[in-house]
Amino acid sequence: MWTLRRIVTAKNGVRRSFSSRVMAPFGKAPSSSQPANPLPAYFIRGGTSKGLFINANDMGPLDGWPNILLGAIGSPDPYGRQLNGMGGGISSLSKVVLVDRSNRPGVDVEGLLQYEFVQVGIQDSVIDTSGNCGNLSSAVGPYALATGLYDASQLDPEATSLTMTVYNTNTKKRIQTTFPVRNRMPHLADPSSTFSIDGVAGTASKITMDYLSPGGSRTGRLFPTGNKIDIVRLPDSDAQVRLTLIDCTNPTVLVLASELGVNATTAPQDISRSTLTTLEYLRASGAHLMGLDPTAQAQPKIAFLGPPESQSGNDKNELDLVARALSMQQPHKAIPLTLAMAIAAAAKIDGTLAHEVARRSDGEEVRIGHPSGRVVVGAEMSSDGEVRAVKAYRTARFLMRGEVYW
Repeated sequence: MWTLRRIVTAKNGVRRSFSSRVMAPFGKAPSSSQPANPLPAYFIRGGTSKGLFINANDMGPLDGWPNILLGAIGSPDPYGRQLNGMGGGISSLSKVVLVDRSNRPGVDVEGLLQYEFVQVGIQDSVIDTSGNCGNLSSAVGPYALATGLYDASQLDPEATSLTMTVYNTNTKKRIQTTFPVRNRMPHLADPSSTFSIDGVAGTASKITMDYLSPGGSRTGRLFPTGNKIDIVRLPDSDAQVRLTLIDCTNPTVLVLASELGVNATTAPQDISRSTLTTLEYLRASGAHLMGLDPTAQAQPKIAFLGPPESQSGNDKNELDLVARALSMQQPHKAIPLTLAMAIAAAAKIDGTLAHEVARRSDGEEVRIGHPSGRVVVGAEMSSDGEVRAVKAYRTARFLMRGEVYW
């Protein structure tokens, strides 16, 4: 795996900060050959995110990776638009996925696939590999099949779906992904499909993802502090705010909208600067309590929650709770999928803030309202309160294949 959890670099040579123990990505020596410019790449929408997908073997020596990733995405950009690269100026569009074969036990003995997710800074030169992207994870299997990383000859020519297990090196977790195929290739744009996800226009083929044993992705524990609720005092104030700190698919900080004095259905563009400042303070405080780097922006993420009754209109009857999320200090226009998974798991556990505001329901599904609609996540719990698996459904689309200049 790539233990290089956070790289800070400037394009012409300046500052890099590495973890104390730097290994090659994916547990093997990087290629010694110099990478091509441009590099072969796919540009793919996965769920409500878009990103570059690159074969890790094409990336060349490890010390050259930061400049490749920054150059391809178009960072740093003081204007925040990334017009000089493939990024889109917001966190959900400033992403790269590096895919390779794996030799890890239990990781798809037929395909042997693993991937590293990279969150690229927009106005700065931060490359953050501290967590996974649930949305782009949905496209890893289709990318691997389309590019030959997964051997298509293993498939029955008449097969209509493929299930493969992939290993995420950021979180050291396995994910089973099932997607439609036709003629041994991904079939992501089935015109007969009626499936859609809120936040993405149109319909597409359904992709099913099962995150197996998702608890403790970074910290080794579902509740890193041992508590279901921790209390943080706000700076320059006697006010105290309750937090649920949960590490499920990714480390996550949850807070109630009511304790911030805001509405849980506030539109992303209407979240005030003072509220954003408070949320970043709480996120960093939660990171510290969980033993994580408070200055790393990609993880943990934070969301404020409210009951379904806070949603206006008839939609509230189709929800179990409402959430508004931040990603890289920006209000998210939908919700990061791994954050939704963490909320769903917390909603099934008595004593958490998510459970406190969620509508009680039987079964595994949790329906979470977000600015673009809702997402449905399944959380399978064990009798001892551990999370066996979380399940979500996404769509994906290949937007481009070719070469990317860096």
